[in-house]
Amino acid sequence: GLTPLYFPTAVAASEGASYTLPPLSEEDREYFFWHNRKIGAMRLKKEDFPTAECTNSEMKGHFNLECYDPGSLDLKLQPTYIETSWADFHDERSSEVWLEGDTYAAELSRLERERWIDNETYRVQVSFAVYNPPKDLLAKFSFDVMFARSGRLWKEVSHQSYILKSYHGWTSYLWDILFFTQITVIFAMELYEMVMELLASKFVLKKFVKNYLGFWNVVDWVSIVMAYALLILWFVRLGKVQNVETLVKDMPTGISVCPAGVAGTLCRESLYSSLFDELDKLGPLNRDLNLLGAFYPFCIMLRLFKAFQAQPRLALVSKTLYNSSGDLAHFGIVFVTAFGSFVLVGVTYFGRVLPEFADFNRALITCVRAFLGDFNYEAMNETNRASAFFFMMVFQVAMFLIMLNMLIAIVMDVYAETTRNLISGETLWAEYWELFDRWYRTRRGTWMAFDDIRKRYLRSRGAAAARSRALITVQDFME
Repeated sequence: GLTPLYFPTAVAASEGASYTLPPLSEEDREYFFWHNRKIGAMRLKKEDFPTAECTNSEMKGHFNLECYDPGSLDLKLQPTYIETSWADFHDERSSEVWLEGDTYAAELSRLERERWIDNETYRVQVSFAVYNPPKDLLAKFSFDVMFARSGRLWKEVSHQSYILKSYHGWTSYLWDILFFTQITVIFAMELYEMVMELLASKFVLKKFVKNYLGFWNVVDWVSIVMAYALLILWFVRLGKVQNVETLVKDMPTGISVCPAGVAGTLCRESLYSSLFDELDKLGPLNRDLNLLGAFYPFCIMLRLFKAFQAQPRLALVSKTLYNSSGDLAHFGIVFVTAFGSFVLVGVTYFGRVLPEFADFNRALITCVRAFLGDFNYEAMNETNRASAFFFMMVFQVAMFLIMLNMLIAIVMDVYAETTRNLISGETLWAEYWELFDRWYRTRRGTWMAFDDIRKRYLRSRGAAAARSRALITVQDFME
């Protein structure tokens, strides 16, 4: 079904028409769906089941059978998009087949006659690359057909796409420069703080670790390391995308482009292999970059919570969680025990019938969704009405009505106590007004800036006062 779309020979006529339209021109046939320029040929490659030792050697010898490993994918259930696209493809270079031009039909017939797909075939992948000019987007599409030993065929479509020119103007550079300049400033501040703390502890490692390596400092360093890791991976990705762009530009449009004395097919296949190999290498790199980029906002969120510590009202949430951490930890032990028991019940009873409970991981996700009110009760009801009703009723009463309300009660109790302790704390708006009033009075000369006070204090007490941990009082300033 794909080859008529990718290798059209004529413009399609309306359904039921008794006439045929003229064949496509050579230029039109170079495009996929009229807007995407085909790059290279279509690649077919396969992966065979690896042989393994049979658990019952007597039956193997009696029937002269072979046993196989599951392969890079577990095909007992339908693999997800992520599982398929991230699974390593253990193929042999000899299994690659290239389909192009007017020869694709003959090549497919040859593969069928030679039984290219046989009993040992585990996975077949069809890939092709296209370029979209308006978006400057190079994309590689892959169609995976996986052969489970039960006879079921699983199919999955995946893709990876890259903008060849990531920077199109000065604004593209500006945001990256601002972001990493800010990260560098944070790095310099943290490094300065670490050096000063090391000097204050007189290079005693135990004392330094106790005074410096707090939770929030660890968050700062994790965010710094991850930001620079993102920067390194981004530059590596830019270099590899540039290599891909060079290969695309070198892609021949005809046999005459190939060097003299080299067969056209061999020349093109060599270029095709180089291009697709580079795209295959880009896949894991792009995956790691996406994972790191997806995790980094959590670091930013934690840094915001650190900044909120400076304002009592904003610190209310983090202080509530900190004050209730002991109760939440003990409650979590009970909750996980009860929840895990329900997961095991779901796997044991519904696992053979419903894919949602087929293994522990899927059952865990299903129970989490049921805990939040999203569950497929109709499918459970088809297995056994009484058992489904009993399981769901006990689960909802125990986990949702009892456990969840206990969790809310623990948090709200500590929240009320924390709020009573912070009732005298200034609001954010009052602090904004105080900052403005302080700036205004300082500009008029009626108040003195905190920085000037600090400088005068250090001049009177010496540089050692900057590293002192003694409490400064009003009397110190008066002296």
